[in-house]
Amino acid sequence: MTVKAKTEYTEELLLKFAKFSVVRQPKQIAVYIICELVMLALAGFYAYLTWIVGSVSIVIAVIFVVTIPFIIPFILLHAPHRSVKMNKRLFGAVNDYMFSDDEIIIESTMRAATGQSTASYQLFDKVYETKEMFFFYISKAQAYFMNKSDITEGTVSDLQELLRKNLPAKKYIVRGKT
Repeated sequence: MTVKAKTEYTEELLLKFAKFSVVRQPKQIAVYIICELVMLALAGFYAYLTWIVGSVSIVIAVIFVVTIPFIIPFILLHAPHRSVKMNKRLFGAVNDYMFSDDEIIIESTMRAATGQSTASYQLFDKVYETKEMFFFYISKAQAYFMNKSDITEGTVSDLQELLRKNLPAKKYIVRGKT
């Protein structure tokens, strides 16, 4: 069985990848929440000390308490956009994928370079499937990704079957309804 796909990296697609990468692991979300709570507790403690000691304006303490809860969510929302802006050189890059029973061939074409890689499914650190996309992580931060609609030969079900057959269950993760 062979599945082929052709993906062009657009700003929208790169943004989807960046947003997914920020929250792909439940541990990351827990860390963000814990950091937020610690920062809020420190701001509250500062406000309490300011009120007791009275050495610093209560206005500064109130500003702290009101703004701290928005810092991490702002960073989480802003980081993907910044990542896309920093990687503008990827706009227009095209990846041709060919998934077969025992290997994957990826041909990448960018403005200044073209390359081809042949690898076994063991190359992937993790593969995530969402309602619209596949993310093929080759390290904790690097991945190939494609819309399901980019499949040109074969079907999404064929690709799912190849991934289930060639990857351990802990490496193939389905998120949400597919």
